[in-house]
Amino acid sequence: MIQIIKVLMVVQNNFVNDSRIIKEANSLGKNGYKVLVLALHEIGLKEIEKFEYFDVERVHLITRNKLSKLNVYAQSIKYIEFFNKCIRRAKIFQPDIVHCHDIYTLPIGEKIKKICKCKFIYDSHELWSDVSHRKSSYIYTSFKNNLEKKIVKKSDAVITVCNSIGNKLKEQYNLDQKIVIVRNIPLKRDLQQDNDIFRKKYNLDSEKKILLYQGGVQDGRGIEKIVRTMRYLDFKIILIILGNGSLIPDLKHLTKELKIENRVFFHDAVSQEILLDYTSSADLGIHLMENTCLNHYYALPNKIFEYIQANIPIVCSDFPEMKNIIINFKIGEVVDPTDESKIAKVINDVMLSQDKFEIYKTNCKNAKDILNWENEETILLELYRNISVSV
Repeated sequence: MIQIIKVLMVVQNNFVNDSRIIKEANSLGKNGYKVLVLALHEIGLKEIEKFEYFDVERVHLITRNKLSKLNVYAQSIKYIEFFNKCIRRAKIFQPDIVHCHDIYTLPIGEKIKKICKCKFIYDSHELWSDVSHRKSSYIYTSFKNNLEKKIVKKSDAVITVCNSIGNKLKEQYNLDQKIVIVRNIPLKRDLQQDNDIFRKKYNLDSEKKILLYQGGVQDGRGIEKIVRTMRYLDFKIILIILGNGSLIPDLKHLTKELKIENRVFFHDAVSQEILLDYTSSADLGIHLMENTCLNHYYALPNKIFEYIQANIPIVCSDFPEMKNIIINFKIGEVVDPTDESKIAKVINDVMLSQDKFEIYKTNCKNAKDILNWENEETILLELYRNISVSV
């Protein structure tokens, strides 16, 4: 009789738009693993949700809406409730492997490993020891870093999103185990040709060139710099900001202040299912991550891969991981994200040089055959095969 390996994934969010975890759970489920994801419940979401290849249970916290979000002691009480309920569910499910996503679920994974005698995987989506959080106190940051240092060595495998973060984790925690790199890359998509969603929505003529930023509209993404750079771009170039976030009111005010509101358009975020249809209706994707911390400097945003799958060339920060993709696949340009004049020169050069633009676009079509989840998932599945041998 074939043994079915049971996998318990733990994530401390509501599991609605977490594309990485959705892809991982799908890949494992399709390949015969029984996958249960434990997440946080929020009003309006189902507590139990069944997908084709995995199940989700959202943990309802009695303390969540009763205690302050700002008080560290209140947050600790909420975490204890989440911790206890995850342990209780794990005792019933009896996983063979517990797969914990990001630092806050580490203590849960450590406890489940001990109680259920199962394998323990730590999946770090960020470099948590050097994340830019202005509101984090020194005491909290030290606690978080010591927590990761203490527990990560007890895991049976460590996954992260890029080589730079993997090397840093290995170096700072002196890890014996190999760190497995699983990048957050979209599924391969064959998109409709001549997609003009943005041109139709904003009544743009064919001469206009569409520069697109997509993703969270928040600090650290260089979005204000992109808006300011519009003053120096050819008048045929317009900017579309696709996404939601706290900076939108300030950015709208800035466009009026700079008198460029007729060249900058804001579009609400769209679902993952239709996102690339929108992306592919732009001409050039931009992602100017700011060097506010090592986590940003080493970042390999999934937006880069979304632009590739949408067949649009890219301009991004000249940071190691992003630069490696852009230069190796010859799909765009990298630039110092602090220098408006250089940013403007690069954007004008790519968008107004038809020969260069077409070369980058063709290379994107070639790159998407390599940089897709169908290829990336094989790394995850190989790790699971190796770790399942001793289950």
